[in-house]
Amino acid sequence: MSETATSTNRQRALQGGFPLTFPEIAKRLGRYDVSRSQASSIARLFPPESFPRVIDIGCGIGRLSNELAAVGYDVTGIDLSEEQIILARETSS
Repeated sequence: MSETATSTNRQRALQGGFPLTFPEIAKRLGRYDVSRSQASSIARLFPPESFPRVIDIGCGIGRLSNELAAVGYDVTGIDLSEEQIILARETSS
């Protein structure tokens, strides 16, 4: 993604009332590390081989969605905030 597109999306996020700096700072502080363990726990209870598709309602910037995808799920994330969906798409693997 180009630097201009990233800058534009950051501005959209700021205008949407959710400061982009919060997820950036939280990630650096390790706040989202729990998402990886949550995804692993879900996969143990509901293996992706048996339950391949999941929906993340209120996915925000996609932290759990990305981790669920990393353990093998086909994930659909939905959120009321278009800005957050844009950021989630940018960070999806």
